Amino acid sequence: MSIDTQNISPEPFDPENERNALFGLTEESSSEDRKRVIFEACAKTRVFSVVTRSVHTGMPHSRLLSFYLLPDGNLYFGTARGKSGYEDMKADPRVTLTGTFYEGERLRAYGIKISATVEKAADPDMIAEYWRINPGTKKMYIKGPELFEVMVLARGEGEFSHVYTAGHIARIRFGFGGEEPSPPRYSIDASACTQCGACAEACLTGTIRRTADGQYFIRYTDCLECGKCGEVCPSPGAVRVFCDGLDMPYRK
Repeated sequence: MSIDTQNISPEPFDPENERNALFGLTEESSSEDRKRVIFEACAKTRVFSVVTRSVHTGMPHSRLLSFYLLPDGNLYFGTARGKSGYEDMKADPRVTLTGTFYEGERLRAYGIKISATVEKAADPDMIAEYWRINPGTKKMYIKGPELFEVMVLARGEGEFSHVYTAGHIARIRFGFGGEEPSPPRYSIDASACTQCGACAEACLTGTIRRTADGQYFIRYTDCLECGKCGEVCPSPGAVRVFCDGLDMPYRK
């Protein structure tokens, strides 16, 4: 079924919908609550696109893998040792996952992206549980179970986003296994900001607010990451961009 995007208009902002966004997660939510809720969302998503770096060429490899939330609260997946993905992960265990799912109307979309380090599962109870809920895979490898490895996302960070009404998105970042979440992509440097208000006026979602002393800041949970604030800012370096571990001034 196709969607007529030409006739879709943003719904009026409803604070009640905002409270229901991200399954109730907010900027005040603890790291434990973020992990729990987002990993439960991962269980709903189940199938993710997983990207590894080729051990031979350094180019990205992508494949679809099923992930399972097991009783210890961690996400597990499995792969055969003969697959290229396993070879890549042995050489560089850092992987990137992306997935999405919908609830209700198609526009109510959830997105999950995670950068994580994977390890071989070591808990025999969790390995047994993985095989219990995957009888088909167990049957497939019945003659060679030693060729199959159960893996776990040991540590990482990521982002959970939710289009909770037409025209409104919420996002939150999280870390697990000892890793901290990455900073928001866009921020405002108070030392370079002239408080002219151009960014707030131009912001597509109204997420740029002011503190009591007049300083502008970006409420990241509502940010589209469109870059409009950087485009209109007249003060070089006032809008900052964080990407791949680097904090840089926005470049027009």
